[in-house]
Amino acid sequence: MISDQAAATTTEEDVLQEIIWQEIKQSGGRISFARFMELALYHPEHGYYLGSRRKPGRGGDFITAPEATPYFGHTLARQVAECWERLACPDRWTIREYGAGVGGLAYDIMAALATNHADAFSGLTYHLVEPNQFSQQEAL
Repeated sequence: MISDQAAATTTEEDVLQEIIWQEIKQSGGRISFARFMELALYHPEHGYYLGSRRKPGRGGDFITAPEATPYFGHTLARQVAECWERLACPDRWTIREYGAGVGGLAYDIMAALATNHADAFSGLTYHLVEPNQFSQQEAL
């Protein structure tokens, strides 16, 4: 447990570490790796991806390929269009992107589809799944 004196200098990471340790103790000394990652990344108050400060992206802790260049999304759009064709070109279809952040990859994929594969784009519903309420607000 964190003492009152130590609480003044306790970081958010310290608090999360204590939460994880308590869960390990309560479960008899072990938790699954999946549960550990769920707590570390998506704890409602202290999870890495659920904070108000944008951590991934330019100016953050790291950058991913979709944030570095639109070409990643454009390349995926070609593959998505091929999948659409293999599905016999349905009139209505959905892409569901998990961990979508602020929607940069979605934007690049949809822009490339609209430009190069208009038939596929016309029936597309693109659904962003993002548990971070702050990222959801940025995407609006």
